[in-house]
Amino acid sequence: MDPAPPSTTKSWSIHTRREITSKYEIQNRIGSGAYSDVYKARRLSDDLTVALKEVHDYQSAFREIDALQTLQHSPNVVELHEYFWSEDEDAVLVLEYLPTDLASVIRTAKKEWNGLSVGEIKRWIIQILLALISARQGSV
Repeated sequence: MDPAPPSTTKSWSIHTRREITSKYEIQNRIGSGAYSDVYKARRLSDDLTVALKEVHDYQSAFREIDALQTLQHSPNVVELHEYFWSEDEDAVLVLEYLPTDLASVIRTAKKEWNGLSVGEIKRWIIQILLALISARQGSV
């Protein structure tokens, strides 16, 4: 059973959009910001766990979709599986699900492993730089 939609004045909430709910089981909200809400979901066709990002700002959605399409298959860049966008509705991006974020990993490492090794930090910096190189080469 779907969780209750978050309180919102928008009637086009992700929970009421048939083109999304017919393909994805929305499990729970995992994040939100000024221009978007992110939900963990399961794709019904193959049980793949994904992130559904509901972007409330037209220009932000357009730029993000354009950037992710340009960077598709680039190393260290989240994958855009598909998106839903129709007139007068928020865009919904179907993204690769990442179970954690870098800040959480760093907090855990500081707390449980006495910090990170220099080698691990170097590996992360290289991955970040490779993603930035891909973005620069794609004119993003």
